This record gives sequence, structure tokens and C-alpha cells, in this order.
Amino acid sequence: MTGLGFLDLVIGIIFIYFLLSIVVSILLEIRSKSLSLRAHNLEAWLKDTFEKEGLADKLLDHDLIKTLVKKGRKPAYIPDQNFVDALFDIVNQEDGNGVTYTVNEIKGAFEKSQLLPNDLKRNILQQITEAETKAQNYIKAKKDEVIDELLEVKKGVGDWFDNCMIRVGGTYRNMQQKWLLVFSFTVVFLFNADTITLSKYLYNNKDVRDALVEQASRSTQDSLTVAFYEQVMERSALAQNTDSVVIGQDGMVLINEIKGSVSNLKEVNAELKALSLPLGWDSFVLSLKKSKDDLGFWNYVLIFLMKIVGLVITGFAVSMGSPFWFDILNKLVNLKGTGGKPAPKK
Repeated sequence: MTGLGFLDLVIGIIFIYFLLSIVVSILLEIRSKSLSLRAHNLEAWLKDTFEKEGLADKLLDHDLIKTLVKKGRKPAYIPDQNFVDALFDIVNQEDGNGVTYTVNEIKGAFEKSQLLPNDLKRNILQQITEAETKAQNYIKAKKDEVIDELLEVKKGVGDWFDNCMIRVGGTYRNMQQKWLLVFSFTVVFLFNADTITLSKYLYNNKDVRDALVEQASRSTQDSLTVAFYEQVMERSALAQNTDSVVIGQDGMVLINEIKGSVSNLKEVNAELKALSLPLGWDSFVLSLKKSKDDLGFWNYVLIFLMKIVGLVITGFAVSMGSPFWFDILNKLVNLKGTGGKPAPKK
């Protein structure tokens, strides 16, 4: 096999990894949506952090947060501004204070509050003091810029919330990583996607290899494939970006989204079948039946060991995720020179 043929073989294997990882991504999203995992993860953090005097429930029940989602649902993401405004409003009204407040009034409210953990209360009071000092220094220096002390304090608390959301996103990703491995090995086993067998098959079948490379090239330029890739990357960013907010859906919209994911799953499955690859257990069982008279016991043992090794390789490869394989596929297709053609000159 020439160097170009070996590159075709690598592209073909990676394209199969990519298709299988899409199946896994869809299954993960179906599970996440049906169980509202992001919302439960955020709620668990709020209740763990603000367990004192039921502050977490008061935050989730506040109109600034509750109206982010449909009635009866809980938010998967909360913008930092909504969180800070809701927190300050709850603390301000704890002793029956008015709706509006100045920086001095909110400082007094935080000093008397019994809702907040002591560490967080001290942090917020320290930020109020620093904001007051900063404003006084600007006045003494006779600078034209005016410091809004309350906005400075809210910005500091918002930054703290953003940092916490990064850790919450990390917890969610770690939880998903476990299920990513489970789904990856399940899908690989169901498809009997054995890297060793697939590599031998593509090595010996140039026509199938060429067709697979052509399909891979088209997929890297296909708008639907690129859109799916961007969607997966966006969800990954949302898990750690607290400036974004996902508006909750009602039951029917959620069901329709899951149906759409199932439809995508069927399309990928049909595409895999159309490639005429040795996927599925029927071909493996059939090959064993044809050669059962020619194989000895140790040959059977070797075949099954190689099968296990091939499945494990594919399982770990698929668990790398569709964005990972899409990026590599793009680079290899461009290296081969079968990427998108430049736009014609006018």
C-alpha cells in the first residue's frame, strides 16, 4: 500500500469513529434532556451552597430567576446579573425593607442577614467596603469618572458566581464523561465496530476505502454535519459559560426535541449501513460458521481475543467525542487535498 493509500485507510477509520461518536453524542443529549440533568446539577449546587434558612429555594422561586423558564420547570443556567439582583433583593427584604436600596442600606441588610453563609457574607461586606474606598479615592483625586459603588459590588459578586459556575460545569462534564464511556462501549458493541477487522477490510477493499474517503470529504463540507458539530461545541461551552441562559421548554417542546434526536440517530444508522462495512454481529457469526472446520481451539481463542482488543480500541476512540474526530478528519481531508474547493474568481 502506498503512502496515499495508507492515508485513505486512516481517514476511513477516523470517519467511522466520527459517525459512531455522533451516535453517542445524540444518546447523551437524549438522556440529558429527558432527565433535565443540567437543571438538577445547578439546583444541587444552589442547595448545597445556600442551604441556610432555605435561601436556595427562595432564589429559585424569585421572579428574576423563575421567569427564565416555563412554569413548573427549573433553569439549567442563570445569568450572573439575574442571580446577583435576586440575592440582593431577598437580603434587602429580609427585615421588611423597601424594594429599592442604596449601597449603605444594602450593607446594613447584609450585616443583619441570617440567610447567607458567614464566609460569603464577609466577602460581600468586604467588597462593599472596597467599593466605598475606591469611590472616596476618586473624589479626593478629583477625577471626572464617577464610581457607582453598588454596581461595583454587584460586579464582584457576579464574578464570584461566574467562577462557581465554572466549577459546576466541571462537575457536570465529569458526570457526563462516565456516561460517555458507557454509551461509547455500548454503541461499539452493538455495532460490532472492531477497529482491527475494519482496518483489514478497508486495507483489502480499495473501492470501499475510496468510497469511504469520498463520503468523509463530503461530510466535512456538509452544512448539516457542520451545524451538528457547532451545536455540540455550543453545548460544551454553555456548560462552563454563565453569561448564557437556556430558556426551559414545556413538555411538548422537550418531547419534540427528543424525537428530533432520535430522527438524527436513525439517519446516522442508515448512513453506516449504506457504507457496506463489516458492522454488526451477523457477518462475524457467518464468518465463524464458514471456517469452523478449519479452525482449532486456539485459533478460536485468538479470534475472540483480537475481537475484544478491536472493540476496546474503538470504544476508547469513540469516547473522545465527535468534535475531536471532526477536527482531525478536517485536517486529514485537507492534507489529502480533497477539502472544499476555493471559490471561483469573479
